[in-house]
Amino acid sequence: MLDRIEGDKSRAQVSQVRNPQEGKAVTIGTMRITLKATGAETDGRFALLEVTVPPYFSEIALHHHQQTSEAIYLTQGMLAVTLGEETMVVRQGSCILIPPHMVHRFWNPAASAATFLIYFTPAGAEQFFEALSGNDWGEKADSPAALAEIWAMGMTFDYFPM
Repeated sequence: MLDRIEGDKSRAQVSQVRNPQEGKAVTIGTMRITLKATGAETDGRFALLEVTVPPYFSEIALHHHQQTSEAIYLTQGMLAVTLGEETMVVRQGSCILIPPHMVHRFWNPAASAATFLIYFTPAGAEQFFEALSGNDWGEKADSPAALAEIWAMGMTFDYFPM
């Protein structure tokens, strides 16, 4: 903890530094997610997650968000990405911006792992991923009954599989 941001003291954010390997780690299937910044730490403004997927990972289904914007910055490896009707392969250093309502998915077409940062605004995705951790992604994330159960726990993340 370094210092506080000036302003409304009841909602002041605490400055933090998260070094490599720091942050709460959760696993969903073969995907490893490290929570670098959560809504609890940003007053709900955003969440920042570091994600590592293994070679040939393809467990994310086409989906969209009603309210959530997403930015993905690829730090290692490559990803194939579908945005609406277009599919492309992106490499290290690429940034993918995904507005609300955009149907999208990503997967790893390569024989090596891929690591990337995902910035969600507003926050809420981290709670969703924590709720799914320890379960099989394919069985939980695409099941309407499981999603209804997760949302009933107070989730604010708006994940809608296609």
